[in-house]
Amino acid sequence: MSFGHRSRNRELTASDLVLTASSRRGPAMLFWGFVIVLAGAVAVGVIYIEQLIRADARVEALELEKRQLGAETLRLEASLQESGGTVERLLLDLEIAAVTQLELERQITVLNEQLKQVKEELEYVKNAGD
Repeated sequence: MSFGHRSRNRELTASDLVLTASSRRGPAMLFWGFVIVLAGAVAVGVIYIEQLIRADARVEALELEKRQLGAETLRLEASLQESGGTVERLLLDLEIAAVTQLELERQITVLNEQLKQVKEELEYVKNAGD
């Protein structure tokens, strides 16, 4: 690194540096800057209001859906209770049918025994008559 170029650095600080804009451009730049900021604020406001309106519409739609689902839930619960009663009746009918079947099987067994005895008596009477 060479430090021999110090004169260039001193030349940079030798002249006055002016940081002002031309007086002609000042009001125009200020006006257009204000217009841009105002347009941005209006755009943000419009977007904000639009989202509020959308949110309100969405809330209303969700509340309607909630009411519909509540009504459907009540209908399904009533149907379930009715079905529960039907299932209980069907189980009772099934139990009665099973008991009836067992009783009928017992009666068939008794009747078969009686039939067997009657056949034996009939055979005995036929053989005794010959």
